Amino acid sequence: MWSYLYPACTVVGTTLVAGGILTYHRPSILFAAFMKVNLFLAGASVRYLYCGNTVYCVAERGARHAIKPSLLLLHGFTASKDMWIRVLKNLPKDMHIVMFDLPGHGGSSTPGEECEISIDWHVKWLHTAVAEAGLEKQPLHIVGTSLGGALAAAYAGAHPERVSLVSLVCPAMRTPVTTPFLEECERGGESCRLIPTTEQELREMLTVCMYANPPISQLIIRAILQLRVPRNDYYRRLFRAINEDADAMDIFLKRLSSLEAPTQAIWGKHDQLIDVSGVDILRERVPHLARVDMIEDCGHSVAMERPGMLTKLLMEFNNDIVGKHL
Repeated sequence: MWSYLYPACTVVGTTLVAGGILTYHRPSILFAAFMKVNLFLAGASVRYLYCGNTVYCVAERGARHAIKPSLLLLHGFTASKDMWIRVLKNLPKDMHIVMFDLPGHGGSSTPGEECEISIDWHVKWLHTAVAEAGLEKQPLHIVGTSLGGALAAAYAGAHPERVSLVSLVCPAMRTPVTTPFLEECERGGESCRLIPTTEQELREMLTVCMYANPPISQLIIRAILQLRVPRNDYYRRLFRAINEDADAMDIFLKRLSSLEAPTQAIWGKHDQLIDVSGVDILRERVPHLARVDMIEDCGHSVAMERPGMLTKLLMEFNNDIVGKHL
């Protein structure tokens, strides 16, 4: 009997010790695994698409529909497709959903130094990614938050034939009321509160991104920081490139004016990064702004803070527009 129990106890004991060491020193490994499991439990499968030296990481759930648009979700600056997990869990199971990791984020490859990584460059990257994923003929309801919102507007303006609906969630843009974050952008350089290097800076980032500051254990903070810090050089490069692009704002406003698809604006009323006054610009510039939804008790990270409400608003808009054509 002991001849069987001893090896088993040794394996279990070793596993527990290794797990404890791993949890303490490299919690990022367990946190990343936890996010992958959650993505899987939400019904999504992850695949990698290769085009030359570029790798596109995409998560997908559901089957495509010939008439109903697929939901294409674009995350924000320094985030990844994982930020949509709680939204994904609330979306209809029969809806086709696609989530890309933007360049240099998540599982997608980091652009080389020769790439200008402007908004227009991102539009070209996304157009190729959509084609590589086999979605070039699929109607799209494109949803973007923060930087993803700016990219969603730019893409829809550049390729109106590809987009059936647009939802902009706190899109990255200059607003009539300037926030401290936008002041950082105007000063230029590499200083950015969205690129923390210490645990304290990470907590401060979460505080400014969210209306309610939920308690997060030090272990989780350490895990998130370990995942982010290796990418900080690219994040700084991207932050600098976008801010130094003198034509970026003009291009963004021009693309807003050329949006042909019905458009929805969603904003957290207490957004400390991109002020809600940006809605005034959208009302002025977007020709087919179908609805504006303001979410109470919510900051910039709408998908993280109010995933249920965000899902409800997205589906109301989707059903209002798509339902009329079915």
